[in-house]
Amino acid sequence: MKVLCLDVEGGFGGSSRSLYFSLKHMDRQRVTPVVWCKKDGPIKRAYDEMGIECHVKTDMSIFHALPKLSRNLYFFTKGLIEFYSKNGFRKELLRTLEDDFDLVHFNHSSIFYLGSWLKKQTDIPFTLHIRTRLKKTIFAKIQYQSLQKSMNRIIYISENEQDNVREIAGFDAGTIIYNITEIPDHVEPQPQIPQDGRLKAFSISNFSPVKALERYVEAAEILKKRNKKNILFVLAGNMKLSGPMSDELVMIAKRGGDLSDFVKHKGLEEYFLFLGHVPNPECVVAGCDVLYRTSRGLDPWGRDVFEAMAQGRPVITTGKYDKFVKHGITGFLMDEYEPEKMVDSLLRVADDRDLLKELGENGIKVIRELNDGEKNSRELLKIWQQTAGI
Repeated sequence: MKVLCLDVEGGFGGSSRSLYFSLKHMDRQRVTPVVWCKKDGPIKRAYDEMGIECHVKTDMSIFHALPKLSRNLYFFTKGLIEFYSKNGFRKELLRTLEDDFDLVHFNHSSIFYLGSWLKKQTDIPFTLHIRTRLKKTIFAKIQYQSLQKSMNRIIYISENEQDNVREIAGFDAGTIIYNITEIPDHVEPQPQIPQDGRLKAFSISNFSPVKALERYVEAAEILKKRNKKNILFVLAGNMKLSGPMSDELVMIAKRGGDLSDFVKHKGLEEYFLFLGHVPNPECVVAGCDVLYRTSRGLDPWGRDVFEAMAQGRPVITTGKYDKFVKHGITGFLMDEYEPEKMVDSLLRVADDRDLLKELGENGIKVIRELNDGEKNSRELLKIWQQTAGI
């Protein structure tokens, strides 16, 4: 069968990498995937190396329901205008689908404008991956109900996304397939990371209000107050300050600074290493010891969690969902963000490397059981075949 996969990220986010791993492990004797990416990026080169046809289509329109009503009204309208202005893209898509495609896979729910329009233009069936959770608003309900009407099958990456759709839109039809994560044999550590005996606590996420990376600064302040210098925070990603922030962060942002400038402002440089964007985040994981995850989303099942666990790195984070991060088994999971307790956990594994190793080994077992590439890609292909009637 022949499947067109629509990717909104191009390799700069978890959804893009998750699709890549799904296609990498699929039986290519049974499926011929073609990928369209909204952004040019590292994933295109990776597909080229695998022999999977991949094209960059920057005119692919995306929109995601936002928490605030005013912003939704503006961006919802702006998104519609932008979508209908991309007539060339839509014509090219229809021409492409005439080339014996059996299915279109929407890799992210933000392409719902396109799904709704395309459903009226073709009889080719659609599948969708829902990889994020929306805030409960009327616009989120509109987005989900639009997807329900246009998609033939829906795949969720965990029970949490399914629960979110059920709460907002009142339906949950679909299948849960956990994101594929490879357990590497060996990864060369990022060379900039010093191997000096300090515990390396890392992040491989860009700065955003949800990721709450400023909480790393709060942890460093606690360590400095306790006169502890055996921990280094390693942050990989874009640290540009944006979104709702504290007054101090707003002041730094207005001067054109980023999170590293905030660290300097606080006099905490000795606790931090900023790497910027890293094309191979697995190298950062390899050079560090533990994922210190500060997300306000209380969502301990992201791509960074899986990639940490796959390399035997425990996770310290917040949330109540313990399918992957199991308290005292694969890391430390706290219901709510409590900085002192999270720092206590960091210091505990810094002082007990045997425990650090045990937690990491347990994490590999969980990933091997739930995120297996062959098994999970086979399940996705089965859904594609059933939907296409093949």
